[in-house]
Amino acid sequence: MAKLIEADTRLDAWMKATDHLLDHGSMLNLIPVLNQVVRTFTAKWHRESLTGAFGNMERRKEFRKQLQADLRNYNRFLAEIAGVEDLTDLQRSDEGK
Repeated sequence: MAKLIEADTRLDAWMKATDHLLDHGSMLNLIPVLNQVVRTFTAKWHRESLTGAFGNMERRKEFRKQLQADLRNYNRFLAEIAGVEDLTDLQRSDEGK
């Protein structure tokens, strides 16, 4: 039951943040990030995958490390423009337990 309440609370927070973004036009801030950061990342690693890069353990580790760093930065950015608490580092510290 506690997990259900926690999930409902997270969903409610996400819905409020999304409403805030839509109400304040902050969604427009996402376009450059998606175009410049996410698109560049996916284009690079798509090319790499076509040459078999993911068959190499070191390249897979590099991919994961870069992806995780980019996603953490993106989470921080989303929290900032949504005006909500950034839980990125909290999630990271929970992973180590």
